[in-house]
Amino acid sequence: MSRYRYVAVLAGCLLMIQVGCTGKSEKPIKVEGVVTLDGKPVDRAMVSFIPVDKGGHQANGQTGNDGTFHLTTYTSGDGAIPGDYKVIISKAGAHDSENNVAPKVDDPKDFEKMKSMMMSASKPHRPEKGTLPADYSDLSKTQLKARVPHDGPVTFELRSGGGT
Repeated sequence: MSRYRYVAVLAGCLLMIQVGCTGKSEKPIKVEGVVTLDGKPVDRAMVSFIPVDKGGHQANGQTGNDGTFHLTTYTSGDGAIPGDYKVIISKAGAHDSENNVAPKVDDPKDFEKMKSMMMSASKPHRPEKGTLPADYSDLSKTQLKARVPHDGPVTFELRSGGGT
């Protein structure tokens, strides 16, 4: 075997070992769900699935008028990688969002805006009128959990007093 061929084979083997040890090759699974507060649908809430395992990928979504959401990991609506997640759900107060209009996730620019909003949602904040109880948006306090894949839609029935 020539020296170059030997180096190429060795490099290929090392690459396969590295990919096998460090990365999950699993593809996202479509995840849809609904968020309610005291039995009523929550509009324009940001839903974020934070992976419990290190090396996982966060998935985000935004609720519509009927409280439904579809998660996104890499591309709009692709879902979430299989695994266990802590879930945070937040809703900006009227003065927190630009012109009080939530971004649409169909446009990649708006998706990036939503993603940055979701990242900031993991930080604790004071609840304001029109928002959800702070426990749901604080990663250290949330009791919301989810597992992907899930049989059917994921439902989060929130209460004004917080808790699960």
